[in-house]
Amino acid sequence: MIARNSLKQHPPDWNYLVEKLAKEGDLPGTSEIVNFVLNIKPEDEVSVQDLAGLILKDYGLTNRVIRLANSCFYNPGGTEITTVSKAIIFLGFDFIREIALATGFLEAMLSRTPKEQKGLVLDLLGRSYFGAFLAKKLGAYVGMPHEEIFICSLFHRLVRLLLAIYAPDAYGYLLSLEKEKPLFAKRKLYQLGEKLAKKWSLPRKLTESLEGSPKCAEERHPAFWITKIDSVTEALAEKGDLTPLRNLLSEAGLGQGLAQEMVRGIQQTLRDLHPPLSGFLKLKTEKSPPREEKPRLSLDFYQKAVAEITNLLAASNFDYQQVLLMVIETFCRALSCRHVSLAIIRPRDGKLVIRYGVGEKSQELRGKSLPMSPLIRDIFQKKTEWSGNLAQLPEARLFAHHWPGADLLFSPLIVLGRPVGMIFGVRERPFTIEETQKVATLRNLAVLAIVQERQKKAA
Repeated sequence: MIARNSLKQHPPDWNYLVEKLAKEGDLPGTSEIVNFVLNIKPEDEVSVQDLAGLILKDYGLTNRVIRLANSCFYNPGGTEITTVSKAIIFLGFDFIREIALATGFLEAMLSRTPKEQKGLVLDLLGRSYFGAFLAKKLGAYVGMPHEEIFICSLFHRLVRLLLAIYAPDAYGYLLSLEKEKPLFAKRKLYQLGEKLAKKWSLPRKLTESLEGSPKCAEERHPAFWITKIDSVTEALAEKGDLTPLRNLLSEAGLGQGLAQEMVRGIQQTLRDLHPPLSGFLKLKTEKSPPREEKPRLSLDFYQKAVAEITNLLAASNFDYQQVLLMVIETFCRALSCRHVSLAIIRPRDGKLVIRYGVGEKSQELRGKSLPMSPLIRDIFQKKTEWSGNLAQLPEARLFAHHWPGADLLFSPLIVLGRPVGMIFGVRERPFTIEETQKVATLRNLAVLAIVQERQKKAA
C-alpha cells in the first residue's frame, strides 16, 4: 500500500517525473498498439492478417483475446470461438481490434508492475476497464462511436497508473494533494499526461480525454461523459453506491433499472479478461441466472480449430483468404511454431512469394520470395510434407536469417495436380511424424478453400 504523504513534505520534481515515465513507462509499446489498432481499416487487404499477427505474437495476449471473444459481453449467443481468425470473422473487425487494444494495454501494465504494487495497480486497472466497458455500453446513447469512447475511457486514468507503477512516492504525494487541493491535483495530473502524450505521439482526442482535462466541461466532447463515468465507477468502488449510475442511465435516456444488470455484466467481463480485475468493486450484485450454453466438445485446440475451418468451408459465402489465415494460425499455435507463412507461386518467374504469415517477423517476410530449388520441386513431386534444419537448407536462407539453427517444415499446396504454393513452419525443435500428419490435414483444407474459390469464380 502507498502511504499518503503529508503536503508538508517537498513535492516531487514534476519535470523529472515526465522524463522518468516517458523513459520507463513502457507506453511506447502500448502506444504502438494503440496507433496500429486505430489506423488499420477493415477494407485494407492485409488488415485481418495484420491484426491476427499482432495478437498471435504474444501467447498471453492470444489467450485473453480468445477468452474475451467467448465472453457474454461480446458473444452473448455463446458460439464457441477457438482461433483469433474466427473471432475476427464472427465478431467483426472492429470488436476484435478493440479487444486487442484492451488486452494489449493490460499485458503492458501488468508486465511492469512490481509485486508490492500489484494490489493498487489492479484496483486502478479494474476501475479503468469498468469505466471503458460502461462507456462502450453508453456510447450509442450519447452519440459517440463505441470504439472511440471505449479507448478514451480506458486511458482516462493512465497517469495515475504510471505513477503507481514507476513513482509510488510521488503517487502517495498526489493522493494527499488530491485530498486537500483536488482541483490543483487534477490540473497537475493533466499537465503530466499532456506532456507524456506529446512524447509518445498519442492521438489528440485520447490526450484530451485524460484525467483533469479542461475538455471535461464541453458536453460534446468524449471527456465530458468519460469524467461522469469515472465518478460513477468511483462511487461503486468506494461506497457500493448505485445511485450515480442510475442517474447517468437516466441522463442517457435509459431505464434506471438497468443498473444492476449492467454492473453484473461488466463484472463478468472483467473476470473473463483477468479475474483479479473485478476485485476493486465492493458492490454486491444480485446473482445472475446461469447463462445457457451449448454443450462444448471436449477436444484439444487442433481438433476444435479443424472443426471451425471445416464448418466455414461448408458455408456458401466463406472468404477463402480467411480460411487460409485460420489454417496457418492453427499450424502455428497447435505446433508451437515461431512463424508460419503461406507462399504462392508467381507465374512469371516461378518463385514462391509469401502472401500470408503469422507469428514472429510476419510483416517483414510478407512479399519476400524463395527460389524454386530442386528440393522444393522434389517436395511438390512427392506431394508430401518434408522438414529439415535451416542450417542445411540454402534455399531457405530467408528463414535462416531470422531463426538460425531452427527447423523448417515444408507443406506443398497442389490444386488439381498442379503446384500452386507452399506452407512453411519454423520452430526450434524437429517436427514429428504425427505433427506432419496434422499439417497435411490443414494443408488439404487450404487446398479445398482454393479449389472452391476457383469454382465460384468460374461459375
